Amino acid sequence: MSRAIPKRPWCKHLHRSAALKANPFAHSRLVAESPGTDPAPRLRGVLSTIIDALRENHGAAQYQRLLTLTFLQGPLTREAAAARHNLSYSTFRRRLPQALALVREELWARELHGKNSS
Repeated sequence: MSRAIPKRPWCKHLHRSAALKANPFAHSRLVAESPGTDPAPRLRGVLSTIIDALRENHGAAQYQRLLTLTFLQGPLTREAAAARHNLSYSTFRRRLPQALALVREELWARELHGKNSS
């Protein structure tokens, strides 16, 4: 798999099974090793696990909360997610790419080196 995969296709479609099935990571080794047969919920589960694991890293806990409220807990607008965090929208927009980068790097690390790479 190429690391040239678009940076945020999963987060925009986390609750849309057809779009997740089309995601290149839906057919990755990491997802294939997950329980179940349908790649969409398996990829959703892998991403949820990675996001939840950010809570354990003290410096990344703020990003875990940001990603959970923005992508895992229903379809909110980004403005609403920023308000739920008591953040200005500009601060939210600045932190979101950092949070997504943490997930992307952990996803690649787990894909290349196994589930317990962190």
